[in-house]
Amino acid sequence: MDFKEKGSLFNLKQPKSVELSFEDFQSLKALAKSSETLKRENKAYKEMYEKEKVTTKSLRESNDKLDKQLTQSRQETIWYKKQYERLGKLFDYMKEKYTERSMGEDFQKVVGFAKYQVNRTVNVFRKNEQMYDENKLTKAEKVGYKQAEEFFKGRQRTRNQDRGFERE
Repeated sequence: MDFKEKGSLFNLKQPKSVELSFEDFQSLKALAKSSETLKRENKAYKEMYEKEKVTTKSLRESNDKLDKQLTQSRQETIWYKKQYERLGKLFDYMKEKYTERSMGEDFQKVVGFAKYQVNRTVNVFRKNEQMYDENKLTKAEKVGYKQAEEFFKGRQRTRNQDRGFERE
């Protein structure tokens, strides 16, 4: 931009001024307006950035807590899984040993009862996946399995009734 300074050092009453071409003056005005708009936008973006920074920090803290809980839950699940697998192996071993000795019908009922309990407990972790197929049980084991089913259904009804009284 070309400009001329006006005013002199000897005339203190008159302020210094600049003389510009009209096109340069219009260009300077447009730049000043856009500068103010950019400043306002920048301020708004800074405020948004600060809010997002706080949100991100909060989400990171929450994520860290959830990661710790997940790790702990996985460790517990592994422990329970090992225990149930061990229980299943022990149960199979017991059945094998007592089958060799021609176990009695009463004991087979007890085995059926125990298999129901194992399935019921494992179902909490494996959702509808059972360790012992009800169709593969011996006749006496099926009787014990059905007895366990009735026994636990009765206990569940009693528990639900007891809870109903507590709430009133």
